[in-house]
Amino acid sequence: MFEGMSIYIRTTKNILGYFIIALVFITLPLAFILDKLDIKNFNYRWLYLLAVVILLLFSLLRIITENAYFRLYKYPKLFKLYDELTKDNLNLAIQKYPSIQYLKKDRALWEETVEKQGEYQSKLNLIAKEKVVNEFGLSEVDWNRFQIQFMRNKKHGVNLG
Repeated sequence: MFEGMSIYIRTTKNILGYFIIALVFITLPLAFILDKLDIKNFNYRWLYLLAVVILLLFSLLRIITENAYFRLYKYPKLFKLYDELTKDNLNLAIQKYPSIQYLKKDRALWEETVEKQGEYQSKLNLIAKEKVVNEFGLSEVDWNRFQIQFMRNKKHGVNLG
């Protein structure tokens, strides 16, 4: 439950940061300039409305650029690597990443001793997660976002790689 909350906390912190940026770098200098111009009967509510609009534009721009970055740059590479590491094509993954060679030796042992295929798959998923996170430097929030998108794409048969 709390892992899903982290994206909301991060978004809230970003919005507060943008609000402070809009307030300090845009609203206060404008208020200072308008005060020096000594405009009579100027309604400062318009200035605060401008700050809120700028805040919303900053937030929207951040959301668009972050999503585009993940969808166009990181996700296709991540999907390809994660798919290679988690599907049954272990030999191809070992050729590309010799550091996981030990999986080939332990695979027969796992299949003999582990009764549930799910445990073997979960071990393979953990190794794939470790490799993907290390190779692309993902945070826990980005990993969770990637997992959700990966499962959606698998469900709908979308291939980004």
